[in-house]
Amino acid sequence: MINRLKNFRHFLVPFILIGCNTPENSREFDRIILCQEITEMLTNYHDAVRQGGLLAEVDYLDQSDNFFWVSPGYDSTLHYDSVKAILDISAKTVVSLNLDWEVLKINPLI
Repeated sequence: MINRLKNFRHFLVPFILIGCNTPENSREFDRIILCQEITEMLTNYHDAVRQGGLLAEVDYLDQSDNFFWVSPGYDSTLHYDSVKAILDISAKTVVSLNLDWEVLKINPLI
């Protein structure tokens, strides 16, 4: 009986390992979900800025050390405090803001 259990265990282990592997198409599935989540976040961001002005953008900034912004045409990075200060100053001069995409294409790098 013990030998049969050992044989069964040797037979079963490879199937368990195969069953625990990630399916080949899960990477594509993850990409689809990620694209949907990014689209939803950007839509919410645009709606917030349209309704609340530039200061609504602050809610979408990351306050961690990982966050940085490189303005178009610049080589240096700005971090949360600098970006927030710029938004605070700019919000006083911007009366309205309407953001639109002609095309939104998201290409996850995973």
